[in-house]
Amino acid sequence: MADARLRQLAEDLRSDREDLDRILQEGAQCLQDLSEREPNYLEIRGAGDIVHDYYNAIEHFFERVATELNGGLPAGADSQTQLLRRMARGVEGIRPAVISDSLRARLHEYLRFRHLFRHGYGFALDWARLVPLLEQMQSITADLCAQLDDFVVTVVSLSDRLD
Repeated sequence: MADARLRQLAEDLRSDREDLDRILQEGAQCLQDLSEREPNYLEIRGAGDIVHDYYNAIEHFFERVATELNGGLPAGADSQTQLLRRMARGVEGIRPAVISDSLRARLHEYLRFRHLFRHGYGFALDWARLVPLLEQMQSITADLCAQLDDFVVTVVSLSDRLD
């Protein structure tokens, strides 16, 4: 039974990775489309939504891991920060770290943006502050995806050992 749960988790995590790939493509397209001109307010709101979705997809991956392998999600006012921090630490006898601590630090900026995006107003978004976030999404992709993919391999390996 545990091996079936782990196999399902691995499949769900692969699906989350596919969602992340699509969001990254949208971010790259946004940068390309708006590289030659100043975006209008709707385009800025759209770009903000892409950055918001980016961290949501990553956090969704982390939530699956926490729910299935850690026994649940952290609670409290700083639960999202705690979740990100926990993903950079392994749990002895249960799972390795999902991401490195250096990647955690880079992702924290996206967590902060997501919080501001959810609790602020779209008209307050600043294109000059969004561009670096969109660009960094592209630059950290290889490292992030490699670490997420390695973790999925670990989950599959663990399920195979339980057979």
